[in-house]
Amino acid sequence: GNLPCYDATSLSEAGDIVIVNINFRLGAFGFLHHPAINTVNLAIDDQITALKWIKANIEAFGGDPEQITLFGQSAGANSIIHLIGLPETRGLFHRVILQSPSIGRGNFKLHEALEIGQAMAYALGVKGKDTVTIRDRFMTATSQELLAAMKAVRESCVPKFGNMLFKPVKDEWDTPEKIIKVTVKEAKARNLQVIIGTTHDEMHGFTLERSEKVRAIQEARFDSPANALAKALYE
Repeated sequence: GNLPCYDATSLSEAGDIVIVNINFRLGAFGFLHHPAINTVNLAIDDQITALKWIKANIEAFGGDPEQITLFGQSAGANSIIHLIGLPETRGLFHRVILQSPSIGRGNFKLHEALEIGQAMAYALGVKGKDTVTIRDRFMTATSQELLAAMKAVRESCVPKFGNMLFKPVKDEWDTPEKIIKVTVKEAKARNLQVIIGTTHDEMHGFTLERSEKVRAIQEARFDSPANALAKALYE
């Protein structure tokens, strides 16, 4: 949230709005799942905590707690979609702006995330599966060791799970179709106002290649699912 490209000064000056950027744990720090240490989406919990704070305190900064709009791009938009589907977020926001949500990626199933978590344990030097040993190793690992382990597991895990090894985990929302279904149901039940669109060349944030293959990935991962969600929301 503190990256220069996300500075919201000009946006807040342009309208009668209060902008709040939030930070939350990323990568293994936010989405690592292993029975020895964690089986929840910590990054999503961080976001819910931030939303609760905003709801309780934004009025003191000139904001309206009954007119909260979430907006995010790519993984940020995916987070918002995940938040829409969780009952504990009801009443915490009223409008959403989704830019290039990568719905086509789906979420991980728990067993997939646990396999990546075990690979992280191996990368940290734990050869067996003893939960006490693994917990102790994770608890004593430095941030730099965890970052190095994240890099190390890419070689073994990316071919099977794709480039995004740490993302929300929810078995019942593992496909684009299931995610769209629950999002539409909850959005309509909450009477959410939704704006959705995609960045024309979203994939060029990952590669400079311009080819039919890259265009097809853009369509499958971003454009087509976003169009399907928009159509379902306004049917």
